Amino acid sequence: MLDHSTGVAVPVPLPLAVLLLSTSAVGSESPPADVPARVPFRGSEGSVGTSGSPGTVATPGTAGDAGSAGSVGDLIQVEWVPGSVGALAGEPVPLWLDLSEGSGPPLTAAHLAALVAGYQLTGVRGLHLDRQPLGSDGAKALGAAVSLAQLEVLRLSGCGLDEAGVRAIAYARHLDALTTLDLSHNPGSEKGSSELMHATFLGTLRHLDLRGTPPPSPAAAQAIGRHLARIETLWIDPAWPAEVVAALRAGLGDRSTALRIE
Repeated sequence: MLDHSTGVAVPVPLPLAVLLLSTSAVGSESPPADVPARVPFRGSEGSVGTSGSPGTVATPGTAGDAGSAGSVGDLIQVEWVPGSVGALAGEPVPLWLDLSEGSGPPLTAAHLAALVAGYQLTGVRGLHLDRQPLGSDGAKALGAAVSLAQLEVLRLSGCGLDEAGVRAIAYARHLDALTTLDLSHNPGSEKGSSELMHATFLGTLRHLDLRGTPPPSPAAAQAIGRHLARIETLWIDPAWPAEVVAALRAGLGDRSTALRIE
């Protein structure tokens, strides 16, 4: 960026979202042994560049070298800030990473796969991916990412998860620390929603959002309700058939007070 008062270019720091999307070898290195995990790190300063030739009245001269932007530093060295999860959980989540649509450029399934395959997200507790175009491939990347074994909050609202995508989340065996899962507003399918009854993390969930998703079968709904042993808030869509809602209530038993139909 050019400072018009001095004619000298100054470095512009790169935002975290750009760093994430421009990382070319995520997961190809081991974390530096001498760098504490997740400490504030600003990276190196970029070069300022030259001011250019002043020129004459007839000839404006050259603009000069803009200089480099500088190094932002590795993702693991970026300061992590606790963030509110909003309606899905009242308390802040430590190590909360917001990669939702409003926080940067589109995060494709390929970007996500590269990110979760490395060490960068090891120990992260909250991951916000709402409205990113992840599709089934992105869900499969999450489902296979053992680096997310400590993840407690996963928000995937409006991420284009189809039947295969919902199934990939349901069968992820390393997400057993989840307490909050948002799968709302994904196309899915009845079969995909029914697969949730096999999720091993249902027993730890306290908040589950299934609004805007196809209903499971009545039998699956009852099984899901039965496995949600610690549920505090369960959102479902008002368009779900009455027999599915009744089966879900039967499975929940005295935990039916957690059900929210809206």
